[in-house]
Amino acid sequence: HFDERGYVLQPDVVSDDDRAALCDAFERLFRGDFDTGVYPDEWHWREGISKPDAFREIVNAWKSCDAVADVALDARIGKRCAELMGWPGARLAQDDVLWKPAGAAGVAFHTDGIRARRVSRRGNSVKTESRPRRVRRRPPHKVRPRLAPLAPRGRRHG
Repeated sequence: HFDERGYVLQPDVVSDDDRAALCDAFERLFRGDFDTGVYPDEWHWREGISKPDAFREIVNAWKSCDAVADVALDARIGKRCAELMGWPGARLAQDDVLWKPAGAAGVAFHTDGIRARRVSRRGNSVKTESRPRRVRRRPPHKVRPRLAPLAPRGRRHG
């Protein structure tokens, strides 16, 4: 199914406990209450400034929120992604927390199709530039696929 249509339903990817922790964390995230003290790369929607019914987005919330990091950096999820793509391993490029409140305007979703076409299903390597906040800038480098998360639990950029 995945090879033919590009998606597959896997309802057991996120545990009930992790799902509950994520739901609890989202309001705190959008209020700017970051567990790690580190700002995410992008933060679209601010309490008291933005319209209450506006679409909300945070990019790379794993840096800011332990609950998001627990799911986004889970090696089991990376392994599932790698298996679906036929890769020897996978790494997180970015996470995206999306929140569409009831009554919010429509959301125009997109895919990074141009970038995805450059990714081979065999022998994958991707060139990227990493510029996380509060971390020394690094020049572009090759990312070698791995099954391990980017940062061990308890060790976050900051």
